[in-house]
Amino acid sequence: MRERIFFQCRSATPPLIALLVSLSVIQTSFSQEPAATEPETLTEVTIDQEPLPMEELTVVAPQSLQSMRDGLIRAEDDVLAIFNDYNDDNDFDIHCQKERPTASYIAVRTCRARFVDRLTAQASADWMGGFPYVDPRGELSQYGALLRQKFSEVLEESPALYDALLKYYNLRTTYDAETDQRFSDDSFLSR
Repeated sequence: MRERIFFQCRSATPPLIALLVSLSVIQTSFSQEPAATEPETLTEVTIDQEPLPMEELTVVAPQSLQSMRDGLIRAEDDVLAIFNDYNDDNDFDIHCQKERPTASYIAVRTCRARFVDRLTAQASADWMGGFPYVDPRGELSQYGALLRQKFSEVLEESPALYDALLKYYNLRTTYDAETDQRFSDDSFLSR
């Protein structure tokens, strides 16, 4: 004789829930009291019947701005790591770090090529040593043009860099659109 199990079924019931319900009904059926019949709105399932396939439910919550910024930083780090690997001149390697600007306690992420640090340190050392100050901006602009040229050369050689840049661009446009939408009414605590 088959045991009958009754449970309410609004959609396909996951097998684990059906198993738990069947175990509780079997346990109560061995007790002394007779089983009560359920109203007609309930579905009848026997123990040896195959469970229905489980439905998949996907819930998508809005991503926080902080997690979006973290994704942007990871994507930017990927772009720079690929560029630094393909770049043959270490003076053009780009590194990022957190720095506190003068008169501020808030750290800011800054990314610079090594030649920027080298040229500004040399200008500072010369000035502190009593030599006349030579503004490094002219030399920095020349190196900046060379950096742009090297970056475009590496971009043509490396499909990985192109893919990383495309990923960064997509994340950046999504982040910018989301911040525009969330703060469009100019209130500090909108959404």
